[in-house]
Amino acid sequence: MFLFKKATSKDKRIYLTFDDGPNPDATPGILDVLDVFEIKAAFFLIGKNIKRYPEVVKDIHARGHLIGNHSHTHPMLFPFFSPELQIKQTQEVDDTLENLGIQQSRYFRPPNAICTQHTRGVFKQYNIVGVNHWICDNLIFSSRLIVSTLLKSIRFRGGGIIVLHDGAHSLISRTRKIIATALNELIPRLLSQGYQFHRLDKATSSNVIIKESA
Repeated sequence: MFLFKKATSKDKRIYLTFDDGPNPDATPGILDVLDVFEIKAAFFLIGKNIKRYPEVVKDIHARGHLIGNHSHTHPMLFPFFSPELQIKQTQEVDDTLENLGIQQSRYFRPPNAICTQHTRGVFKQYNIVGVNHWICDNLIFSSRLIVSTLLKSIRFRGGGIIVLHDGAHSLISRTRKIIATALNELIPRLLSQGYQFHRLDKATSSNVIIKESA
């Protein structure tokens, strides 16, 4: 099941989330933009990338953003793995974060936000996070197109959880630098329209998809 839900058009709360990092070519620029606007976001990190770029992870944490678990290698067939393999994929992320002195994440977004009932049963200890606005930005190479597509989605669907990509699965892509450029335009436009940005763990709306831990 793809964890996507249409929010109501009256909801003015926005929760920025970023998948597939950390990426030393893109994540620091995103962090700088968020600092300018005093916005806290959630970064769903891949374990392999955490091991490659621990200093970027520490920077995310130090700036007060939420760190989420996005599996160790981002396997496309993750929802159909055995419980043992699913747990291994997420436990490696938690262990790597713990080695960096960062508390184990309680938030988990499955690769591609696909979650079966089987996966829900395995990860009762996590808050499983979906998305309200998914525009496949990882396949868009124009910051202007990212902004216009997101604004259109929000205009019709309202606020909620936005997912953007500062990484590209377990690979690193310099092209993701355009996300910071897009945010520099997107954020002030949404603020001018009365939208408010909150960190994901402050979500209280039934519009957003968060399956709370047991």
